[in-house]
Amino acid sequence: LHLPGGRRRSASTRVTLFALHQSTDENEQDSAQLAVACRKKIIIYHWLKPGLPQEVKEISQYDVPKAMVFFGLGYSNNLFLAFKGKYCQLDIMKERNKELICTTGKQLEGTMLRLDADTMAISKDE
Repeated sequence: LHLPGGRRRSASTRVTLFALHQSTDENEQDSAQLAVACRKKIIIYHWLKPGLPQEVKEISQYDVPKAMVFFGLGYSNNLFLAFKGKYCQLDIMKERNKELICTTGKQLEGTMLRLDADTMAISKDE
């Protein structure tokens, strides 16, 4: 994996999950974003044309995410994360989490699935 500042990280042992978002804007411009969870960090790669990513961001998290999906209006700037007992919306531009749902009691594994452009299902694995 290529990180900001030209650093490299071995992907074989540290990547826990990933999410991909592809889109075409009104000018027929294709773009792609790849979010990679490496332990307690989310690395966002953004491509506007083929080749190396034009932008790479590394955003620290308080815990290792159990699930993640791009979602929301235009959903290229929103990444939803599931942790044990907590769901958050990560604003990629501001690099900030917004807590959505926090479960109490037993800390269950969370999972998410985007059903269509404006619907997402969340669940807890018991």
